[in-house]
Amino acid sequence: MKSLSILLVAAICLAAQGASAHEHDSHSLFLNTSCDDPMRLARRHDVDDARFAINTENRKITLLLTNRVVAMQLSDRVMAKIDRKTREADDEDDDNVLGQIIKEAVLTTVRTALNHSAECDLRDIESADYQDGQIIITTRGGERLFSHADIDHEAVMTNFSERDAREFVKELRKRIARGR
Repeated sequence: MKSLSILLVAAICLAAQGASAHEHDSHSLFLNTSCDDPMRLARRHDVDDARFAINTENRKITLLLTNRVVAMQLSDRVMAKIDRKTREADDEDDDNVLGQIIKEAVLTTVRTALNHSAECDLRDIESADYQDGQIIITTRGGERLFSHADIDHEAVMTNFSERDAREFVKELRKRIARGR
């Protein structure tokens, strides 16, 4: 079983280490979700092209709908911050060629890994609800999407404003109904 958690946790940790050298600020993202069907790792979505998108209250994660998928990814704000921090780290002088090569490899890997989303095709989703302060998206196979996604040790699916969460669920339900 492939796991999104390995890729995204490693990438976030690497990016956070670069940022913490300057700000002593570290973040962690755990998407403990399998890449087995119906979930998959895909290219990052342009939020402007999404049919509907909401950000967590801490503005670190975006949950979005397109015409065919529901997806979770780092927010544009976080991506811009990571890009800035990796550029700053990239611009720093290294004393030796080997150090520069290693740094370039790590920064390229981080940029590439973070430029993805976790997504599920809408036709694989059975239901969407908002209960007890969290968004619950259930697949036809009974799996809860993004139920183990955490950022900074907070459950992502409970980190949306109630208004945004309810509107997202309402829009997702419409899209699920259209597909049936």
